Parts: sequence; C-alpha cells; structure tokens
Amino acid sequence: MNIDSSSESILNEAINNTGRVTMLHDPSHKPELIDESEIVLKTEEKNILKKLGEEIAEISADPVNVTRADLWRNMNDLESVRPLVWINEIPWHEMNYNDELTLRTEHPWARDLETKLRREIYQWRHMPGDMVVSNYIECPLVIHSSDFGIVEDVDIAITDSENDVVSRHYKIQIQDMDDLEKIRMPKLTHLEKATNHHFETMSDIFNGTITVKKLVSLTYGLLPGTFLYAGGVFRKR
Repeated sequence: MNIDSSSESILNEAINNTGRVTMLHDPSHKPELIDESEIVLKTEEKNILKKLGEEIAEISADPVNVTRADLWRNMNDLESVRPLVWINEIPWHEMNYNDELTLRTEHPWARDLETKLRREIYQWRHMPGDMVVSNYIECPLVIHSSDFGIVEDVDIAITDSENDVVSRHYKIQIQDMDDLEKIRMPKLTHLEKATNHHFETMSDIFNGTITVKKLVSLTYGLLPGTFLYAGGVFRKR
C-alpha cells in the first residue's frame, strides 16, 4: 500500500492496536476532496453540542461501563463469563422517538458530530445491550484515501427515501485477466490541518465537560478484495 510518510506511523499504530489493516475507502463512489478550512460555529450550536457532551460524560461515569468493559475483555481473551449483546445495524431513520434524534445544529461538521452523540445517547437509553460508553469523545484523524481503481457500477432500487440501505444490481467490470490491471492500491494521506481544526473546535466545545482524544477511526477490517468479490465485479464462471 502506498502510504505517505506523515500517515505511516498513524496507520502502523492502528494496525498494531487492532491486529488488522482497515479499509478507509468506500468503493461505492470516488473519494471527495476534504475541506480543511477552519470550523466556525454559532454559539447556539456549541451549546447544543456541549449539552450532549455533558450527557455522554454522565453516562460514561456509570460503573456498569467498567463491568461491561471487563466482560468484553474476558470474551476477547477467550474467557467469556456470559454471552454479550452487541446491537448494531440500527435503522436510525425509523428510530426518532420524541425527537431525540432530531438535529438542531446547522453546520455540516456540527451535524455529523451531533448525529453521533445523539445516537449514542439514544442507544444507551433504549437498547444498550452490553454497550460501553467511554469517558472521552473521539476526534477521528482526518484521513483521505484514493480509490483502488474500480468504483461500483450499479443499478439501484430504492423503496424508502429515508433509508440509506438500498438494493443494488452490480455490473460486471472484470471480465478477464487483463481487467485486473484496473485495480490499484489506494494512497492514504493524513490531513493534519483538518484534524487539528476538528480537535481544536471539539476541545473548545467540551472544555471542562469531557476529554477529547485524537484517534484513528477504525472500520471493519475489509480490504479491496472483499469488496470486489462481495460487489460482484468479477464475472461468474
């Protein structure tokens, strides 16, 4: 994988911490340029986010988080005490009870953060299972990934305009061995300026409320090959 020097240590840390390589590029579209400009929020928007941060801080102080974290560690060490419940793949567009998920900020960056915080709080209230709420808020490093040469070519069927899950019919893009030349390794670049803008803004908002940590935001360990096979870009024999 072609990694620029500023990103190499970050990605090595991610691999060392997780034991896996992560796929940072969504093959459903060409990667877009990332806005590295300074984030300017209204006072009202900052207050909305700060209040949500206060709720996260209160939730994270519940001793049950320590108990559950121990249970997850035991499971990962193959010493499970009991089966653990992890609830994901939630149809969020159907879950907005009493406007708990209704966004009130306007800035796109603020809305993304507000969405994350509201969903975490909502899940804690209504369907926690064995979720663990950390005593910090993650500031993901801004990492740009080029594509790996093939972007999905699909026909899409939409049955619910509010749902981001759709049905896809994939068009075969690799018909023979020569077509393999289309595949290239993505280049990953850490955009430090954007990361610092995000971190400074979050630190200002949550100052005195909850810690903010710069972390590599990890996805499932999916590599290009997984998408290529699952996406049906190879011709069936």
